[in-house]
Amino acid sequence: MNSPVDKASELLINHIDKYDITYWRNHLEKSYEQYYLLQDKKWVSDSLEMNKDFLLIENIEVLKRFIKTSQKLIKDNPYFLEIFEIVKHEASLKKLEEIHLSQLICFAYSLDRINVLMRQNLDFSEFLIFHFYKQRKKRNFYRFGNVLRIIKFHSIQLPLIRFLKCYRKGFIGSSFGKIILVANIFEAFLVDLFRGFVKNALSCVPLMIFSPNFKAFFILGKFFKKGEKTRFSKDGKGVEMFSPSQKKWSDLYQSWNYTFVSQFPQAPYLLVKLLIPSVTEYKNKPGGYMHTRITALFLCLNFVDFATNDCVLEAKINDITEFSHKNIVKQGEANHRCSIDYRKSVQK
Repeated sequence: MNSPVDKASELLINHIDKYDITYWRNHLEKSYEQYYLLQDKKWVSDSLEMNKDFLLIENIEVLKRFIKTSQKLIKDNPYFLEIFEIVKHEASLKKLEEIHLSQLICFAYSLDRINVLMRQNLDFSEFLIFHFYKQRKKRNFYRFGNVLRIIKFHSIQLPLIRFLKCYRKGFIGSSFGKIILVANIFEAFLVDLFRGFVKNALSCVPLMIFSPNFKAFFILGKFFKKGEKTRFSKDGKGVEMFSPSQKKWSDLYQSWNYTFVSQFPQAPYLLVKLLIPSVTEYKNKPGGYMHTRITALFLCLNFVDFATNDCVLEAKINDITEFSHKNIVKQGEANHRCSIDYRKSVQK
């Protein structure tokens, strides 16, 4: 019997088959326009122009392979599978209008492509940070009434800027990014509590305790495994962060954050950042998870902010029925069970 992940994947592939390559290229271009990376059919940087074949598609089989790859990688996370059993995404996707389904597929593909380029080309990464800042400033993002969103955006942007500085110096601290990561998780913890999703809030506590480079000082060292120092990736273009049992830590982070994000109006678009291959492909390199996860979040938040305030897409992204409160509560309960499993994995 097919799993919920398989059923959702089949539904998306069937939707792709309904339309021709012209339809899908047009919608993909719309996604890049919403990022303000494609204007009047022209890419806004030389890097984008050089990689246009990578960013767009030659035929619909490329999109279908993208969905199948996502499907395979999602199934590498057992905690995620518990969530998908509760959510039944096939039913959720069927409720979406056809146009939103098309936009979500194209947004996912464009997000993944740009995320890959950000990881491979640090000059392009720096360009995007500045480019998005200019676009936000142009659209009056930096106003007094938007203080909380400004803080959130810059808490995600700051480690990207700091990493670029570390890259140029050729040195990175052993606990690079640890404090701001824990602060962001703690913020989400408080939001979960405030909204009444107590179990989901509790499920992220081990993520904060056993954060990257966990030392297990004093008596803790007798009971818990240690993390490892943060370091550059082998190619020197990425950062690797290690908590105890890093693969399971990443699995729990994925499933916990999936439930957390499900609370918000643009949830289907916000969830995409957790499902794309450039983020989920961490089974054999778990230390690199957080780097691509942060860049995907950075890209996703900018896209959603641009589309919410100055939408160039065919359908507005906040015209979507919110997810079931009951389902989110059930997901939180599942995540809490998974957090206990993770905690056991870090015990000696």
